[in-house]
Order: sequence, then structure tokens, then C-alpha cells
Amino acid sequence: MIKQKKYPEGHWLSIGAGFGIVFGLLGGMPFDNSSIGLLIGVAIGLILGYILEKKFNPNPILLTPKQRRLKIIRAIMAFIIAFLLAFFLAIFFE
Repeated sequence: MIKQKKYPEGHWLSIGAGFGIVFGLLGGMPFDNSSIGLLIGVAIGLILGYILEKKFNPNPILLTPKQRRLKIIRAIMAFIIAFLLAFFLAIFFE
């Protein structure tokens, strides 16, 4: 029997969101609309991350309240940085 590796909860969701930010920004640049590309990329990345989370991490390692709070703060900071980057790219390439 193959032993499945356990990850902390939200591991694959974070990976999906990260890839969504990167590919959304890169996908929106050729169309001169990186902010829309960012939104679409994050949405698709979160959907794929959710699917991967359910498939590869059915019994996750539960986070402590402190770890959960830090993870939420980091996610909010990443989204703010991504939106600021998209905003400045839209202004710069306009």
C-alpha cells in the first residue's frame, strides 16, 4: 500500500492561488489588462487548488489558531501586493 504524504490544511489551495496570481498577471499583459487577468488567474488557481486539496490532502494536518492567523495574514498581504502590482502594470503599460 502506498503511503500518502500529509500536508498542512490549505497547502494545495495556497499553491493554486500563487500560480493563479503569476499566470493571471502574465496572461493579462498581452491584452493590456493585467488586472482582469489577475482576477481570472486567481479564481482559476483557487478552483484548481481546492480540487488538488481534496484529492491529495484528504486528512490534513490541522493548524493551530496562531498558524491559521499567520496564514490568513500572509494570504492577504500576497493579494494586496498582487493587486498593487497589477495596478502599477496597468498604469505603466497604458
